[in-house]
Amino acid sequence: MKIHPDAPTDADGNPVHPDDADRYICGRPKSESTTPSEHGRERDDVDFCMLTAGHGTTDPKRTGEPGVACKHHGGNAPKGRANGNYQTGAFSEHLQSDLSDREREAFGGLVEAFGDQDRAQDAVRELAAEALIKYKRSGDHRFLREARQLLSEFNIADATDHLEVDGVDDLLMQDLREAHDE
Repeated sequence: MKIHPDAPTDADGNPVHPDDADRYICGRPKSESTTPSEHGRERDDVDFCMLTAGHGTTDPKRTGEPGVACKHHGGNAPKGRANGNYQTGAFSEHLQSDLSDREREAFGGLVEAFGDQDRAQDAVRELAAEALIKYKRSGDHRFLREARQLLSEFNIADATDHLEVDGVDDLLMQDLREAHDE
């Protein structure tokens, strides 16, 4: 579960208490407003969990550790097959199995980028540009369809039947000349 957008964060993006920036909190969205209890400590004025990061988790060493969810928001959730939501494990175990170390780093960077709206737009632009270059190189219309779909669905360019790509022909010709010179 992602951190609530209204939760205050430190420079590294870890949620911190609004009144004490040195105290890490869970920061996950509340499912509903809390109701006052007899001790009156719940807060209805915020929509994010203000329990200490790692509160109630089975590993006390994780309490107060940056980025750790409390027990109510998955801090105790078992990993892998032990998790009740586990089905095949394909995503966590096999999705990146054939990637090189550099590709794994790039994959991680893309996952992070898709969490930030501005960076996500940049990442989609790069993916669309890559698809267009692959289309120009191979003539495979699947790459052209992929580029059009990315540009259209993410409102980067209008859906069109003809995409103008300045410089791609020159770039590809330069690559071909360099390849033949070697």
